[in-house]
Amino acid sequence: MMLLLKQICLLVLVFYDSLQLCLTFQQSNLSSRRGQFWVLNAKYGKGAEIYPPTNNKDVFTLADSFPNSMVPPIAKAAVSRRGNNEVSEVQEDQNGNSVGDRKKLREGNNYDNEKPNTSLADMKAKLLWYITKAKEADKKTQKSSKRQSAPSLLFNRLPIITAISMCVLDLHLISPSEILWVVFFSGYLIMLGLLSSSTKSMDSSYPLLPNLPPQGHVPALLKNPLGVQLMGSFNYQNWLKMGVVLGYILPCIAVGWYKVTNQLHLARICAKSVFFISCQIITEKMTKKVFAPLPLRILVPLAYNSIRMVWLYDWIMFPGNMAKWGRVLASLNFVYWGLNLFGFLLPVATMRYMRSHFFCVEAEEVVLREQGF
Repeated sequence: MMLLLKQICLLVLVFYDSLQLCLTFQQSNLSSRRGQFWVLNAKYGKGAEIYPPTNNKDVFTLADSFPNSMVPPIAKAAVSRRGNNEVSEVQEDQNGNSVGDRKKLREGNNYDNEKPNTSLADMKAKLLWYITKAKEADKKTQKSSKRQSAPSLLFNRLPIITAISMCVLDLHLISPSEILWVVFFSGYLIMLGLLSSSTKSMDSSYPLLPNLPPQGHVPALLKNPLGVQLMGSFNYQNWLKMGVVLGYILPCIAVGWYKVTNQLHLARICAKSVFFISCQIITEKMTKKVFAPLPLRILVPLAYNSIRMVWLYDWIMFPGNMAKWGRVLASLNFVYWGLNLFGFLLPVATMRYMRSHFFCVEAEEVVLREQGF
């Protein structure tokens, strides 16, 4: 009875993760298409739209327009002259207009504050009213952004949920050797990170493998080592989505099916691939969060992709009875991750990561040929 309850819990968790992941990809695909459409149809010059359309700051002062918030004397004089002119215009308006006209003006502006005696008080009240309205609009935008960030937060936690569920709900899926491999590789990365942050000598403060240039700034190429053009391309995004479907969603469903049909050996082989890809996603996010050096960051997908190929080969060559769809899924995974390793990670991603590291961090001066690089 307890074993059946564990299987049901695992199936519910797998299908829930798959459904949430599909919804997240649909939302991200729609937002990316809208963004690409807006960029392609953007206007420049007369008639162009202002981007971003709103600002987070409620009130802007004159000092915000100058470096170090230092307003030059000529600007202060111009502002004071403008203020005096506005006060004189308000006084003329008070003398020239009747009380009934001022009441109509207040009713036409649609604000419900108390009616002050002077026009300067009216202007202050209007300013306060506009500030409160801007704050309310800012709160609404923050709430909408929190709702939109909820699916992405759930997607970030999916690999953690999957890895923990495979280790806790059913101890027979993941053997201690796989867990020890992940622990060993994580400890190896931590040791490399400590060595890279150590200094070359006692007198020097520069690390052996720095993650930033000596100036301390973060170049754009360090944030996107693969390049903005490649990461934003249509083919690259579809390649990533295909990998998530083939390597994560469908194997999770296959693990649940093998558990229900009591094909435990196939469930173990398939679960190892899902477990390693979940650990890979978690490790990549951690290395990016701590801003590890680029040579260490590219080591993570290379190592996990290589070890995953072994279990995919065992899945394909399983000697017992296996459904055709299972063997086809294993073959597709083996082909996809083989192409990803030998066609993208080694020749493209590794070269771009190393080039970005040496150009932006290690090199003191970069001289390009006339034809470019």
